[in-house]
Amino acid sequence: MTRALGVLAVTMGLAACAGEPPPEADDLGETTQALGPAALAISPTLHDFGGIVVGGSSGANVFTVVNTGSARSSTISVALTGTDVSQFSIVGDNCSGVRLNGGASCTISVSFAPTSTGAKTAALSVSATQGGNAVASLTGTGLAPANLAIAPVSADFGSVTVGGSSAAQSFAVTNTGGATSGVIATAVTGTDAADFVITSNGCSGVALGPSGSCLIEVRFQPSNTGARSAALSASATPGGLVAAALQGVGL
Repeated sequence: MTRALGVLAVTMGLAACAGEPPPEADDLGETTQALGPAALAISPTLHDFGGIVVGGSSGANVFTVVNTGSARSSTISVALTGTDVSQFSIVGDNCSGVRLNGGASCTISVSFAPTSTGAKTAALSVSATQGGNAVASLTGTGLAPANLAIAPVSADFGSVTVGGSSAAQSFAVTNTGGATSGVIATAVTGTDAADFVITSNGCSGVALGPSGSCLIEVRFQPSNTGARSAALSASATPGGLVAAALQGVGL
């Protein structure tokens, strides 16, 4: 028996000298696994911040960067690029300078603050030598602030007997801006305000969307003779203050 084992050992040694491969690791009860390369991915790959009033700012949107590979990435760089890069800002970043293990993630937060009206575009990019590039498209629209206008800007009610009443004249208040106005307040003011009466008011307490409008009707009811004057005003925040001049003659 001892002699047989010796012969077997010599045979194995000769096989090794002849260049035959050594036993596989798995044959020895061990396992090996090659690591896949690092691969960065970003989510979402597109975000529209919608319409934001010029001078305002959106809330922050969070982008998640994941290493979808097995190997550890190299150091990550983060940047905003594109035509309207100045309209977007990185407000939170725990990815820059970081190396991600396989399956690990980090986040970046971006906001939109337009300085002019119109459609805006940019891109959020992340890159690493070992990990590659990943890009998210950014879009948003700069809106003109709410802006009230009134028409007509003046009205002459003509001559009306004291104690009598003129026909009603209508005034249209319109939001010419790109964003919704604040709640509208209306009033008649001026020297002879009591002689001009709002008889129908579709504007008071209303907020107007872009291009929205409402109507106010006014009658002249002079309490005394002579030229009478006042002003019809409509105001909102945002939206501003507009006024129409009113005049008439009491007989």
